[in-house]
Amino acid sequence: MLQGQTQVIATVLYRDGAAQIYRPQVTVRAGQSYAITLWLAGDVDGPVSVRVRQHAAPYTSYVSGEVRVTPEWRRFVIRGRATGSDVDAG
Repeated sequence: MLQGQTQVIATVLYRDGAAQIYRPQVTVRAGQSYAITLWLAGDVDGPVSVRVRQHAAPYTSYVSGEVRVTPEWRRFVIRGRATGSDVDAG
């Protein structure tokens, strides 16, 4: 569990495509409840996908959700039960 840990990532300009943030060695257990908390701000047209997933193909998502980002900083919490187990998800 990464409770109490903080990571700051700032992107000044991003035109299109996808960005991935990799946090190694996150252990998830099937059926366990998780909460992903993050702060986001930006000018984004569509929803932003947030997920903890497998690092290799087939890139299975264990916990996921979507948020709508606004220009003002907002706190988001994605809650869910892991659909699988992995000792190196992220």
